[in-house]
Amino acid sequence: MTAEVWDCLRQQAARRGITIPGGAGGSVSHPEGDADYAWNEADGTLAVTFTRTPGWISCADIESRMRLAASSCGAR
Repeated sequence: MTAEVWDCLRQQAARRGITIPGGAGGSVSHPEGDADYAWNEADGTLAVTFTRTPGWISCADIESRMRLAASSCGAR
């Protein structure tokens, strides 16, 4: 995942009311869920671990939505 894709994902999240701080890693809190993330530019990877999720969506659906968002930002 390139820096451009990571920036795009952060912008998409912001449009949904989710603030992802700059930098390569950290935690995100939202009224409906919490997650930890680690972006490794050298490896081109983003790891996201949800520590709290809303009951109305499955983990598989969250993963699917994240992959779709990354793809729309140009990730392969």
